[in-house]
Amino acid sequence: MTKKFVLFLMMMFLFLGNSSLTASAASPFKDVKTTHWAYSSIEWAFQKGLIKGYADGTFQPERPVTESQFVAMLIRYDCSSQNGFPAKVGEHSASGNYRYLINKHIPLNGYTNASLRDKPITRGQVAKVITAFNGLDLSTPHAAQYLYMQNLSSGQTGKRDYADFGVDRPMTRAQVTAFFQRLSKQGSCQMKGLKQKATGKDDVQIPLPLHFMGEETVKFPDPEKEKPSSPPSKLSNVEIKVEKPSLIANGVDSTFIHLTLKDCNGREIPYEQNHLFNVTSRNGAMIKDEDNDYDKVGLGYQLSGSSSTETDGPDLSVEVVAPKTSKEVTDKISFQVANGAANMACYKTPIDVNLTYAPQAEVRIEVDYETSKLSPKVLPMNQSAWVRATIVRPGGQTAYNFNGRIAFRSSKGASLGSSEVSVVNGVASTYLYPLSSESLVDDTITAEIVQMDSRYENELSSLVNKRYVFEVAYEPSLTINNACNREETEVAVVIDSSGSMKQNDPERLRVSKSKAFIRTLNATQNIATHFNSQGYLLDTGLPYPVSNRLNGVRQSGGTNIAQGLEKAFTHFTGNQKKVAILLTDGKSNEVKVLQMIDRAKREGITIYPIGLGKKQQLNEALLEKIAYETGGHYYHIEQNIHIGSAYQSILDRINCGTPPNSCLLPSYVFDTPVLEKKNNHVYMNTSINSSICGEVERVVVRFRSIDGDVDYELVYRGQDYFALKKEIAEIKGYTFYTEAVFLAFNAEGQKVGERTVVETLHVY
Repeated sequence: MTKKFVLFLMMMFLFLGNSSLTASAASPFKDVKTTHWAYSSIEWAFQKGLIKGYADGTFQPERPVTESQFVAMLIRYDCSSQNGFPAKVGEHSASGNYRYLINKHIPLNGYTNASLRDKPITRGQVAKVITAFNGLDLSTPHAAQYLYMQNLSSGQTGKRDYADFGVDRPMTRAQVTAFFQRLSKQGSCQMKGLKQKATGKDDVQIPLPLHFMGEETVKFPDPEKEKPSSPPSKLSNVEIKVEKPSLIANGVDSTFIHLTLKDCNGREIPYEQNHLFNVTSRNGAMIKDEDNDYDKVGLGYQLSGSSSTETDGPDLSVEVVAPKTSKEVTDKISFQVANGAANMACYKTPIDVNLTYAPQAEVRIEVDYETSKLSPKVLPMNQSAWVRATIVRPGGQTAYNFNGRIAFRSSKGASLGSSEVSVVNGVASTYLYPLSSESLVDDTITAEIVQMDSRYENELSSLVNKRYVFEVAYEPSLTINNACNREETEVAVVIDSSGSMKQNDPERLRVSKSKAFIRTLNATQNIATHFNSQGYLLDTGLPYPVSNRLNGVRQSGGTNIAQGLEKAFTHFTGNQKKVAILLTDGKSNEVKVLQMIDRAKREGITIYPIGLGKKQQLNEALLEKIAYETGGHYYHIEQNIHIGSAYQSILDRINCGTPPNSCLLPSYVFDTPVLEKKNNHVYMNTSINSSICGEVERVVVRFRSIDGDVDYELVYRGQDYFALKKEIAEIKGYTFYTEAVFLAFNAEGQKVGERTVVETLHVY
């Protein structure tokens, strides 16, 4: 016992360096306050003798842990061995520990290279080590999933996928104490180890969830160098991204496949070019294809098993709809060039992408607003709509004789005709009355089976105790302040009609909201143009004839912003104020756009660019330059439902010359907010986008109850990240605790952000 105690003290010294023993049983570290997120874990580890502090009384919780330090803690935690193994004279101080663990085949980097022992250990490596400790030989993705399954980790934001695990990020001292505390609650502390070197042979025991690895990306190798006279025969630098590689076989579920191409010589394809490809499904999937009848209610698409699609410069996107089938089907979607350009000849060999369609029971929620040409996900605030929940059997067939009841709920408290509805012919329906507000309101409608039909208990058992969600937004009408003395204005709307708009604006809200903008501003001279690989004039003149012609906006081909602007500039007429609104989701030839900026400055045209989509797909520097140099303002919106908010801000600027008084997109303040119930705790966390509505000082999560609202203030943990963990017993008394409202406040106490978040365990 004396020898083991001496060895324990030696290893503690080796692990933490210049430190001194502390007699107190409680955590004595002056840099770990009781409000620190890992306070209880650090106190636990200190009491168990796993850690010590530094001589200055600090613990330094954010400092990375090296591999040898983690090894020392692992051996101390292992109750089947002594607390540490001494090194020989002249060896690295941790060599004894490594000799012990190599016989257990624990996967470590420092066995043969001692310098790696003093490098920070990553979260991915910790996952593999712990699974080997428990006797499982897993590769890094499967080890990360194992830790999720055992509630040993919740990831960095609670999304619980591979990217969120952060396999390449170092493990900090605070994180390692929390990790070992959770590990201690899982049962045995005895190290099992492996019988042979780790190779991932047990991966089959821990299957990965659907979409665990995120978007599927495939890189083809660079083409071999060939003689100039010989056309290349291999594909060059093709990147494939699949939004969802597995779909529900219900005739509704869909996914986007996105290809980024270079030509057959390995050169970049300009964004203003387009190439025609044939896209086919070999196993019954439907390819969404453009339909010229844009006046009809719906998405403006027809369905077929094949399609001819133009690229948007280097980008090619198609939407595939799964067929209805009662058995799982694997499909190949093939992309083959259709035109005869010499530099694209290598694409005559089809590019194949695999998709899987699997039957699954579901509750499908839909919002039906028949008189609207808007997306069903965006409803006017002054009109009601039907909400329908359909009971769907595996294979996509409606369960027409299902007898049961469904409960509906709005996360924002919107009125429903009835909150609990009987299912008739497989469908439960209720009216939804949108909330009224001066700005767009994001809501979530949930549906849950509260009375099951006993005849379907086996076939539809997977639907029980689940909430199905449908995101909807309530949008106010565009308005203009008649009290302002508006200067006579000519206005042009310049709309992107490239192929990428199929994905970024499938509901064509850029058309409906541009119509509303023109009619609300009611200028005497209006210009409408659109552009893909070329620019096209739609119409000029009075508001209603021009707005109606916006139905001609398409979504195919490349992106040539300059030609769209040029078509508009050519049709400005008088000496009055000139304004152009540019709405785009992509990149374009920069030199030509710079020429249009110069022309706009010469002719006194103010441009308001709206960038739609992810920041990485936009040339934001160019769009900001357009706005700055012409006296306009740049708007970035990720989702098409916010086009109307950008247009309202532009109306305020044109009409009254002043920017809006409030934050344009308050829900965008929160980046991946998470509300998660796990074991006996509720986890609340979010990252903050400070560029949206300014710096955020406080984040509050509000739970609603008939007894009054209760707020929990999240703790700031650095790098625009706020988080809090609470016992679920504290929240249980509230009528609906699986969702909450995230609120952000600036230093002056003004609310700058608001977003409703549904508890992740109940989102399907």
